[in-house]
Amino acid sequence: MALVIASGAGASSRWSLGTAIFGGLFAATLLSLFLVPTLYIVVKGTTEWIFRKRDRNDNGKALARE
Repeated sequence: MALVIASGAGASSRWSLGTAIFGGLFAATLLSLFLVPTLYIVVKGTTEWIFRKRDRNDNGKALARE
């Protein structure tokens, strides 16, 4: 955060570097907090749906698992 609010000699290059680092960390945090759990739920639901569909016979009744 210090690089983003830097002032003084060479501050413009530090500001650009700080902005890039801060933006990347912020984007990575948001992706890990929202995208990963959402993808997990979607994949889990899809696989459960596929297995439920696979376990049914032609009459639509569930097959007994042994």
